Amino acid sequence: MNDNLKTILKYIQLYTECDDYALGKISLLFDKYPLETVRVQIVEKEVKQFIPEKKDIDEWTKKYLITNNITYEQLTANNRKYETVLQRVNFSKEARDNGFYLTQIGKKLKMHHSSIIHLVNNFQP
Repeated sequence: MNDNLKTILKYIQLYTECDDYALGKISLLFDKYPLETVRVQIVEKEVKQFIPEKKDIDEWTKKYLITNNITYEQLTANNRKYETVLQRVNFSKEARDNGFYLTQIGKKLKMHHSSIIHLVNNFQP
């Protein structure tokens, strides 16, 4: 019996809890029907877990407001005017694209994070 067969039998016994009699029968089967040599390529895959760093939304918001020429009061106004809603949608989409959490965006807009999800998914200009 070669070393490969011994290794296979050892793993069979380890994972199936076979007794010695059953392993003897299995080894006879391997002797009767020899294994073909199969080349196995082991591919190691590096898994990176995505844990984004917590960014400062305050600084980003200041830059966003300056570049889009709007004020924070206009962005967080408590009304449903088309212009205000459009500004909130654009702000939310850009913030999400820059890696901010929904809760951060919601706090900045004085809204609940589920409202941000609804806003981004359902607004049609």
